[in-house]
Amino acid sequence: MPVMIFMHGNAGNKLEGEFAAGSVLPHGVNLFSFDFSGCGNSEGKWVTLGWKERDDLAAVVTYLVSLNTVSKIGVYGRSMGGACSLMYMADHPDQISCAVIDSSFSEFNSIMDHLAKEQMGLPPALVDMLAMGLKA
Repeated sequence: MPVMIFMHGNAGNKLEGEFAAGSVLPHGVNLFSFDFSGCGNSEGKWVTLGWKERDDLAAVVTYLVSLNTVSKIGVYGRSMGGACSLMYMADHPDQISCAVIDSSFSEFNSIMDHLAKEQMGLPPALVDMLAMGLKA
């Protein structure tokens, strides 16, 4: 049976996925909604706007595949969840059959640069050095 994985936005939780139930369940598609690490009822203190949350999505996909009952996997990502979806699909193009990307940024370094320099006041040289470490 096909499954749609819903991924919430920054400062959100798995309950954001409830609105999607009425759209997917009547079509014979299961809905899987979860809390990213550091959100909702999950452990963790930090949210990385999709960067490390890809590991959470990978764990969900691995679990669903291990059930041997899932025929196709789709993702619905809102905001940070959309960014997570895009980054995950870039690394695993054959695992996700379809995607809904809602209100997401599409380039991680741009959002990191904006938040670090303009909202946190970090020196541009430090931000650039950190960004180079992420690319390695």
